[in-house]
Amino acid sequence: MSEVVGLDLIDLLRRLKHPVVAGAVQEVNLEFCKETSNGDLALLADLGARFQGSKLTHLNLNALHKLSDDAIVAAATAHSTSLQALQLYWHHAITNTAVVNIAKGCPNLTLLNLSGCQKLEDSGVRAVARSCGKSLTSLDLTRCPLLTDDALEFAAPRLPNVVSLNLYADSQFSDRGYFALAQLHHLTFLDLCGATKLSSKVKHVA
Repeated sequence: MSEVVGLDLIDLLRRLKHPVVAGAVQEVNLEFCKETSNGDLALLADLGARFQGSKLTHLNLNALHKLSDDAIVAAATAHSTSLQALQLYWHHAITNTAVVNIAKGCPNLTLLNLSGCQKLEDSGVRAVARSCGKSLTSLDLTRCPLLTDDALEFAAPRLPNVVSLNLYADSQFSDRGYFALAQLHHLTFLDLCGATKLSSKVKHVA
């Protein structure tokens, strides 16, 4: 069993009895399953707690607006050793503190999508860089208006393996932040659409 998609996951998790079956789930995609509740997500957290050999590597919680910080953090960190990809697109209510706790609890992330997490602050990005920086290869910070150049300057030298970085619609960044991106030596994809403060001095970075 490599992937369980949609609300069928909830019925499946409620019926999982055998640890071999439960431990075989590798990818959970609940994207836009808008009725997913904190209680539903608690089943994922319980799965990680009961079966320490969890193989869950990918968790997609995009646009699930009914979920609380605590539920998201618990579900992610319960699979801390195995989780490699976490997608939290359009979680405009998730707090910076939640992102910090996720970063600290999931050090093996290779993909982190925080697009539209509008409460994300520089300290959240610093936590991601400190805890997951060496493993991350893809980071999406689209539409995170509270971030400043300081976040880019801190993160860039701590993300040695990042190949994909999204800064779409982050018009607040200036040349100072963009210059820092030159330290991402393995970068192959960089989205700076909407970079209204990008000057000709640093366009070579893109």
